[in-house]
Amino acid sequence: MTVIPVLLLTFAIAAPALSGVVRDPSGAVVAGASVVAKPASGAEHLALTGPDGRFAVDMPVEGDVSVIVRAGGFAEKTLRVGNGDRGRDIEIVLEPAMLLEAVT
Repeated sequence: MTVIPVLLLTFAIAAPALSGVVRDPSGAVVAGASVVAKPASGAEHLALTGPDGRFAVDMPVEGDVSVIVRAGGFAEKTLRVGNGDRGRDIEIVLEPAMLLEAVT
């Protein structure tokens, strides 16, 4: 009878603390995006999005987390994820990078 609670606890611990999908403004997924999660402790946890735009960051659960997303051709996006959003998939939409043109 005690085996089931132990197994459930094992699965609860193994779940990623932060997961979701990165998309562009049209809704298409962004593969190969860098997702950096920085908790208050300052330790950085890195993940890359897969071909389906999905990512998962395994890290200790500790307060709010600053999330920085970077991908070629897109502007860097920073957002804060609170404890209430942990364990749920989040959707991050990147905006196109601004093109700066020098006129000579």
